[in-house]
Amino acid sequence: VAQSTIPEINLALKNALRPLKSMFSAGKFSGQGGDHAFITDKLSQLPKIFDGYSSQLEEAHSLLLSWREINLLPICFIHGDYWLANLLFDEKLNVSAIIDWDRCREEGVALFDALHLLVATVASVEKKNFGEVLTDIWEEADNIIIKEFKKELYKDSQYPKNAFEYVAILLWLTYLWNAHLDGLPDDEQWLD
Repeated sequence: VAQSTIPEINLALKNALRPLKSMFSAGKFSGQGGDHAFITDKLSQLPKIFDGYSSQLEEAHSLLLSWREINLLPICFIHGDYWLANLLFDEKLNVSAIIDWDRCREEGVALFDALHLLVATVASVEKKNFGEVLTDIWEEADNIIIKEFKKELYKDSQYPKNAFEYVAILLWLTYLWNAHLDGLPDDEQWLD
């Protein structure tokens, strides 16, 4: 990714969205939305785990719980670590294989993998940490990779307009949860 041009990166991202869009279209809908048990059972523990940041984490968790449009996103199987380094491409930059399935789960939020794909790519290309990229997405920063990706993702879809921002909260809290499970120390890139 580091040596690729922006048009090459945008093409790889566009092609990487194809398998995800297939999974999204095969997804189902539920009144509670995807990742409901994960959000209520696991992510609710974060304010206690990272007690120095409990008010921010409680606010983020509360926003997720109160987001009414989550049930408008399909529930589908998600990879959990879907990004360019876990994809194999052919010579035309079409996805030929997906590797590293240790974080997959059923009944996930459809846009989760798409957003992780974008965050990991922008972080790698622009030498930013994931927290900075999530902030850029939330604040709609002027970034050509993010703009092109969102345009491609939302093309021919019925996703709520604010879906990306709320899935960004879910992704951020999931990064914290995974850091906790992996025994990583509190890290500014996730908490500030």
